[in-house]
Amino acid sequence: PGFIETEITFYYGDSGRTAVRLKFDYHILFTQRLSLTPALEMNIYGDDDIANGVASGLATTEIGMRLHYAVRPALKPYIGLNWHKLSGTTADLAEAEAEGESDGDVQVLAGLTWWF
Repeated sequence: PGFIETEITFYYGDSGRTAVRLKFDYHILFTQRLSLTPALEMNIYGDDDIANGVASGLATTEIGMRLHYAVRPALKPYIGLNWHKLSGTTADLAEAEAEGESDGDVQVLAGLTWWF
């Protein structure tokens, strides 16, 4: 909807555990070669999985953006910035395991997108 790329993935595990991943991104073209892609990703779990450090409900949220430059249509290097945040009980589990470590962080990205 509204040219927003939407991906909804549902997972069902062997022991009846469920999860949903929601991903949204939008491509903003500045020129034919230069584009910006803001994105949002959320992971939601149906049951607690303490062994893997995940609690039920909204567990993680990631917001980011990547600036692409198309050297060729099939070759696009990019730089970007991501903000990753653990939520609710999942954040509490991570904090207890890491002894006070932060439940969110910022990542600087650099990469290459290509297709053939």
